[in-house]
Amino acid sequence: MLSALAVGACASDETRPADARAAAESSMVAGMVEDTTPPQAKPGFLAARTIDPGQISGEWAAVAGTCPEPPSLQILADGDSVGVLIVIAPDSGNPVTSYPIAVPDGHRPAPGTARMSVQRILYTGLAYAAGEGVVELSRFDRRVSGRLDVRLVDAITGRNMRYVGSFVNLRFAAWPAGFCALDPPPDSVAPDPIE
Repeated sequence: MLSALAVGACASDETRPADARAAAESSMVAGMVEDTTPPQAKPGFLAARTIDPGQISGEWAAVAGTCPEPPSLQILADGDSVGVLIVIAPDSGNPVTSYPIAVPDGHRPAPGTARMSVQRILYTGLAYAAGEGVVELSRFDRRVSGRLDVRLVDAITGRNMRYVGSFVNLRFAAWPAGFCALDPPPDSVAPDPIE
C-alpha cells in the first residue's frame, strides 16, 4: 500500500487531469510576478539589480560630473568587480526629466537622451550596453538623484536582461577634459592612411 501511495504522489503532470494541470500552472505563473521596483540606494551610491538572473547586482559608491563638450552629465559607479557609466545629454529645458536610452552609434549622444554601459570583471571581462529603456533624473541642483530601468545587452552573446536601479544625492562638479571625451578613439590597429 505504501508503494502505491509513493507512486501516486510522484506521478507526473502528464497523468493529472487537464483541469488540475492548468490550475497548477496558473498558480505557478501568479507566484512568478517580477518585482521591477528599483533598489533604494544610500546617499552617494548607485544601487542596481537585474530582474532576470544575473551577476551584476549590488550597490557602489558613485560620482557625477558635468562636461561642457559635449554637454553632458556623467555618473560613474566603480566597485571591486563592477563598473557602471551613465551619460546623460540634457537638452536646453529642465534637466529633471526622463532620458530615453540612445544606442551608441559612434556619434555623440543627442540632446535629451542617455547612454549606459556596465562592465563586470570575473575571470574575464563581461560588457553590457543599454539597448533601450530610460534614465530619470529626480534632482539636479547641487546634487543629482534619479533612477534607471533599462534593458542591457551582453556585448558577446547578445543576451538581454532588465536592469533597474537608483542613485541618490551624488555630488557633482565640472570634470576635467580627459573625463569628457566621448568621441571614439582612433582605431589603433588600422593601417596608416597612404598619402
